[in-house]
Amino acid sequence: MSINIYLKTIIEHNIDTHEKIVQYKNDKLGLNTFISIHNTKFGPAAGGCRIKFYETELDALNDALSLSKAMTYKNTIADLKYGGGKMVVIANNLDLERDKNKIFKELGNFINDFGGQFRCGMDMGMNDEYFTLLSKHTNHLVGFVDGKIVNPSPVTAYGVYIALKEIAFYLCQKLDNFSFGIQGIGQVGKKVVKYLTNNHNVEIYVSDSDPNAFSNFDYSKYNIRSREKIYFVDNILDFKYDFFCPCAVGGIINNNNIDQLKCHAIVGAANNQLESDKLAIRLKERSIIYAPDYVVNCGGVVYAAMKDNRKDEFEIAQKINSIMDNVLYDIIEKSEETGLDTVTIANKIVEDKLTNV
Repeated sequence: MSINIYLKTIIEHNIDTHEKIVQYKNDKLGLNTFISIHNTKFGPAAGGCRIKFYETELDALNDALSLSKAMTYKNTIADLKYGGGKMVVIANNLDLERDKNKIFKELGNFINDFGGQFRCGMDMGMNDEYFTLLSKHTNHLVGFVDGKIVNPSPVTAYGVYIALKEIAFYLCQKLDNFSFGIQGIGQVGKKVVKYLTNNHNVEIYVSDSDPNAFSNFDYSKYNIRSREKIYFVDNILDFKYDFFCPCAVGGIINNNNIDQLKCHAIVGAANNQLESDKLAIRLKERSIIYAPDYVVNCGGVVYAAMKDNRKDEFEIAQKINSIMDNVLYDIIEKSEETGLDTVTIANKIVEDKLTNV
């Protein structure tokens, strides 16, 4: 594809920690996007397309860098034959409704420029319609099989649920004995609520940045014994519960609020939950168990990758259960034995695998 069409600009950034980061701009469409390739030692870089409003272009670039690294760690910890990548689209100047056909044609062609080095999946801001439009212009996708979209959200939620059960088992109890604070009831968060309420008699606090999220909450889909068992709150960190489950945006735990946490464990679906990995040490010092996010939330990418390879639901569930039963449990146990924080232990597992390829 000609790099001059629609004022296309490709900028190569020399960033030591990543293999490649490329920016593509189309001023006519208001399109400004990055594809970040973090690592391809185990295979093509796989990661979702995130469409989001950003305050600055640098914020979008940093998101692409951190999310592509997280995808390397997630894919590696799950022993998938993928590296880590991410596409970030700055939504500020887009008219997605008017220009969606042109926009996703451009994005598809941009993906094609990588010659298969990057495989794109779904992420925040993408929906079935957009992903189907994208599929008309590129074959380099994850989670699109035989012309059908493989929705990873339910399996991401399943992985979170199994991780919660593992941590409860580590604490020698059942989930019925615990309370939960769930931040974000989008596609994944709602399904985590459903797993918990359909299988256990639990107390749940829920928050969401979308003011319509609570009014759209359909109780008929949940086996909640009493509505008094679920509380909709403004600031999830104001309340005390046993498990904190971040299921929205990343960076939710930072230096300003880490001391406000009133929980025994953090087990959630959001990517990059800690503003800095160093905060895992602070959590360890406070005796709060932190289940590394890229282990807990790997169910979605496992599902998409295994569906691409024609695996059935039983095999996929077995794989996710094995990751939580063995990898996650061992990380928590080793943290207790060594005194090291869980992020340091999980990262070393991934980095050893990457070193020994």
